[in-house]
Amino acid sequence: MADQGKEHDDTNATELRQLVDLVPQYMCVDAPDGTVLYANHQLLEFFGFTLEQTQASDFRTRTFHPDDLQKLQATREEAVSRGMPWEVETRLLRKDGQYRWFLIRFNPLRDEHGNVVRWHAAGTDIHDRKQAEAELRQLVDGVPQHIIVLDGQGQRLHANQAALDYHGYTQDKFLAVDHSECFHHDDLDAYDRLREDAIAAERVGKQRFACDGVMDSTAGFSCARTHSGMIRDASFAFISPGRT
Repeated sequence: MADQGKEHDDTNATELRQLVDLVPQYMCVDAPDGTVLYANHQLLEFFGFTLEQTQASDFRTRTFHPDDLQKLQATREEAVSRGMPWEVETRLLRKDGQYRWFLIRFNPLRDEHGNVVRWHAAGTDIHDRKQAEAELRQLVDGVPQHIIVLDGQGQRLHANQAALDYHGYTQDKFLAVDHSECFHHDDLDAYDRLREDAIAAERVGKQRFACDGVMDSTAGFSCARTHSGMIRDASFAFISPGRT
């Protein structure tokens, strides 16, 4: 009976691997320490590796873009310490020597005691989307108006080059700095109210006062009129407001 049970488990495992190999996504199963236990056919074909090569200690340093490794490690350590699902956008080295952008999502598998025994990872090739986004950013950077994209809660996502140059910030700094540092204090409350009302009502907003003071890189102020529009998804759900 024990032999029959083992044979049944082996058959189920083989069938599961065959099913996973049919999935178009790039998938692997990791041990809690990050060691690759299984990789589907699509992933092995992408790297041009055998399963044994993916299980080598230098697998990630050989396949992930060097500029992404530190962020990947930090994100992984934080998520693993909490046992929570996590995801990352990163570049992977294809067997032809070209890097491609991937969105990789990791989900934990727990035993009956709640301990994480496996991490299931599924990767989606988003390289074409990333290229399209980069091309769009180049177009937006060529616009002389200041363009700032906010998320649905009003947090900054992106600013074009004209806005960055005016304020004297890098993209990372501009996304981190509080917006109150960019507006004249006399106009800040009015701007905040209009922004919050527009987000709550999911409608276009427009500054109605004559001008709002906007601080430039020299800590001086100039007058500007700002307009906001909305971005919606295919179901017309509100995604984010933009500001010019």
